Amino acid sequence: MDIRFEPIEKRANVIAVLGIHGAGKSSAVPRLGAWLRERGHDVVEHPNESLRPAKMWLEQVAVEAGYRDEVEMLGIDTAKLCASLLKWNTMIRAREAMERPGAFVLMDRYTHCQIAAARQFSAGNEWLLRQLFSALPEPDLTFYFDISPREALRRIDLRAEDTMTLDFLETLDAAYRSLPEAAGFVYVDAEQSPDDVVASMCAHVDERFAITRPGAESAVARP
Repeated sequence: MDIRFEPIEKRANVIAVLGIHGAGKSSAVPRLGAWLRERGHDVVEHPNESLRPAKMWLEQVAVEAGYRDEVEMLGIDTAKLCASLLKWNTMIRAREAMERPGAFVLMDRYTHCQIAAARQFSAGNEWLLRQLFSALPEPDLTFYFDISPREALRRIDLRAEDTMTLDFLETLDAAYRSLPEAAGFVYVDAEQSPDDVVASMCAHVDERFAITRPGAESAVARP
């Protein structure tokens, strides 16, 4: 039986939005999508799908089995592989959109997030996670929402939906910045007002793809 899986053949323009929790990614992506649609573009927004329900269940199983949490039960490498497999399964659903000529696919978080999470906890299987995510193409533009971990924590506390620590956010931010891909990120000041954050994103997208220049033959992907 042939079980070969073919990587995505990217024909769309993929824009990834990264950053630590509380940076404002999920609020900004729909507004960027609306801006592109207003200018006549085919846009697909791929939202982040939280792993929290699966994590909470696995943690409950671990505690009932006498462990502190799922990481202690599984080991860091296996725990990060499980999380990455779940994320891979959600992100691969963007295949059809990514193979659509000329479309804009906006990814709320991307493969870099799982690699950074593995680095944050010094997992030893980054090579495996990178191989897993090699089926997904490199983005044409990657935004990193630049925010101080302390400000991100303040926002998270105001939301009262998650529980984070300053140390967690600081080490995650450092892990993102240590990635070799980080040199190519477009850093957006996420401590600006939401309007200014979106305006900054739109300006970078316009510069990269010539969105607002009538008749321009831009870098937008062609079939």
